[in-house]
Amino acid sequence: MSVSTQVPAAPDDVRLYVLDCGRIGLDDVSSFGLTNAETPVRELFVPCYLIVIRRVPCSGMRDCRSTWWVKV
Repeated sequence: MSVSTQVPAAPDDVRLYVLDCGRIGLDDVSSFGLTNAETPVRELFVPCYLIVIRRVPCSGMRDCRSTWWVKV
């Protein structure tokens, strides 16, 4: 049996953006199956993902030409 080590090229019409959407602070990590003594980590990164596919003309919004502002 042969295993290919070649990674296929990413398509030009798809882009993935990873955004920093904040942090989660934890007092207790037991909900992750760890004890507090096993890790000093108490702050987690919260990622948001934006996938842009150029071949799709619209994201489902009624008017794709509109400007949208998001206040965070």
